Amino acid sequence: MPDRTEPFEPYEPDPAYDWDMEPEEHERPRILWGRLVALGVLLILVFLGGRACAPEGVPPEELDQARARIEDLEGDNDRLRSEIAALEQAQPTPAPTPTEEPSPSPTDDETTTDEPDVAGETYVVQEGDTLTTLAEEHYGDGAYADELAAANDLAPDAFLDVGQELFIPDEPPQD
Repeated sequence: MPDRTEPFEPYEPDPAYDWDMEPEEHERPRILWGRLVALGVLLILVFLGGRACAPEGVPPEELDQARARIEDLEGDNDRLRSEIAALEQAQPTPAPTPTEEPSPSPTDDETTTDEPDVAGETYVVQEGDTLTTLAEEHYGDGAYADELAAANDLAPDAFLDVGQELFIPDEPPQD
């Protein structure tokens, strides 16, 4: 068999390719000065354009007029507050008008109570209580919720407040 191997020459870097060039130790990195100059010029132009387009502000004469107007309005506010205070002090307080005739005071033979004539207990509403749950708890049937509401002068769909006192008759009230 013939020998088909050819001699292989070692790689010689070509200076035409950038990746083949190894910087020499004494070379400094190359800076693209043209790009830096262009960037600097662009920044200066943007700055000058911003200055040219910026509002000039309020002229001092208008600013002085606005400040004088503010002082006038503050003086008007103070004057109006003092007028309101004077009117409130000068206004007589209305005397309470009786809406009901006073009821006669009870004698020893009579006793008045706010509770109904039916026997029962006072219940303090707890969190989560409803008329239906109270009717189920005390009478064994939630259907008595409307009667329980009527015994306490409440609407049948009334919400109960925690701490509210309800009168729970021993027998379910009948309407």
